[in-house]
Amino acid sequence: MSSPAVAPKRTVAAGVTTALWLGLAVSLLGDSFYRVGLTWNATTDGGIGPAALLGTAMALPVALLGMFGGVVIDRFNRPGLMIVTDVVRFAVVAAFAVLFLGNGPGLPALLAGAAVLAASGVCFTPALQSWLPDLFPDRDRMIKFDALFLTTINVVGVVGPALAGALYPFVGMSGFLWFDAGTFAVSAVAVFYVRRALPGPGTPALAPPPEPPRPRRNLLADVREGLRYIFGNEVLRRQFTVFPFMEAAAYSLVFLLPSYLSAAKYTASWLFGALLAANAIGRVLGAWVFAHTGLKRRRGPVLAVNHLSQGVMLGLFVLVPDPVVCTAAFLLMGLPAGASQIALSSWVQTNVDRQFRGRAFGTLTSFVQWLMPLGPLFFGWLGALLEPRWAVVIIAATFFAGGAAIVSSRAVRSLQ
Repeated sequence: MSSPAVAPKRTVAAGVTTALWLGLAVSLLGDSFYRVGLTWNATTDGGIGPAALLGTAMALPVALLGMFGGVVIDRFNRPGLMIVTDVVRFAVVAAFAVLFLGNGPGLPALLAGAAVLAASGVCFTPALQSWLPDLFPDRDRMIKFDALFLTTINVVGVVGPALAGALYPFVGMSGFLWFDAGTFAVSAVAVFYVRRALPGPGTPALAPPPEPPRPRRNLLADVREGLRYIFGNEVLRRQFTVFPFMEAAAYSLVFLLPSYLSAAKYTASWLFGALLAANAIGRVLGAWVFAHTGLKRRRGPVLAVNHLSQGVMLGLFVLVPDPVVCTAAFLLMGLPAGASQIALSSWVQTNVDRQFRGRAFGTLTSFVQWLMPLGPLFFGWLGALLEPRWAVVIIAATFFAGGAAIVSSRAVRSLQ
């Protein structure tokens, strides 16, 4: 007699989960088209200088505003904030598309629009990740959906640029922008549908009990409170102090690879693409293995070995300049990166107080981006001063140093 009552509930849950995932996946694909198309357009119109400025305009808002975005997330309704974010991004990209119907915007307008779009999206992903524990009170289901979302990011990171490069000559920048604007509309509708479908009888965890009202203070006071919470927690403090350097090094590696491969007499572009694709595939596999095996209950060891493993594989990449070995090394670098991404995200979702969860994700996003605009300049300078090979060796050493700082923490190693 219990089966008929349970089955409809599972069907609804599956449909809601699928709707949310589809909306997010379509939006991610649109973002990929936007970034590739805009970077290509800026480069063909003005060369490397405008392209570099565009990259800075895209990265800085997240680095500067992430902590404030976390406060906003903790203050307001999370799915409602995601819908507003998508509507604002739709308007910004649609305005961009109108400008590109003519001669296109000038460089100042291009940079301003890119910065506004990046700033308007600061809250979306942290709001989603801090909302997931309310959607999935069962920890295993939450981890699996979080892994699915982060895996989708990595898959789109492989498929999106390839599609964008193939379609750009036929569709043009204006077409890419209209497509991206449409994907934000799809995402907003999906979140709205999920928000409407989930609350109600039979889903009490999706409408958590109201929390006692907290006094409203200014943004800076809430940012300071969030930072005190984060850096008063050994696990979060160890991660947040190391991640800016690790992510800047990993981000810079992409820009060093063409020069490194050229110096190693591998001038074919296919190997560059293969290395990036292998790393993304490794991240996908690492996330899947973590979410579907006993590793999800051994988050500490996963976080502890992440950067150490990447340093070992990057060292192998430098020592054995063979295309097959290099591709395998990049794939194996992706495995611990994908697993640790889910491990840290799920730990914040299940162990951080709900009132601080948005700030934890917002601060993590901000700290990850903090040094990324400077990383390519620093490691590129090292590559020019020495040679690309030694710049890559220094990146590997950076991974080792960061990994040693994390593995030395007993609080991190003992996480379940």
